[in-house]
Amino acid sequence: MKRLEEKKANRESLRAKQVKQVRMATVLCVVLVAAVLLGINFYRQAKAGVQLDAQIADLERQIGEQEKEKEHYNSMAEMYKTEEYQKLFAKERLGLVEENEKVFVDVSGE
Repeated sequence: MKRLEEKKANRESLRAKQVKQVRMATVLCVVLVAAVLLGINFYRQAKAGVQLDAQIADLERQIGEQEKEKEHYNSMAEMYKTEEYQKLFAKERLGLVEENEKVFVDVSGE
C-alpha cells in the first residue's frame, strides 16, 4: 500500500512539474510574441520618424528659399518707389524727358 501511495505521489509531483513547465513555456511564448510585436512597432515608428525628419528638412529649405525670394521682391518694390527709378523708367520706356533737358535724335539711320 505504501508503495502504491508513493507511486501516486510521484505521479502527482511529476504532473505538477509538467504543469509548471507548460505554464512557464506559455509565459515565455507570450513574452516573446510581445517583444517581437513591440520591436516591429518600434521599427515602424522609427522609419516614420526618419521620413518626417526628411519632410521637415525639405520644408525648412523651401521656407528659406521663399524668404530669400520675398526679400528680393521687397527690395525691388522699394527700388520701384524711388523717384530716381521712376524718372529712369519714364525716360527709357516711355521716352519722356525732363524740363530743360536736351534731346539728340540720331538721323543717320544706322
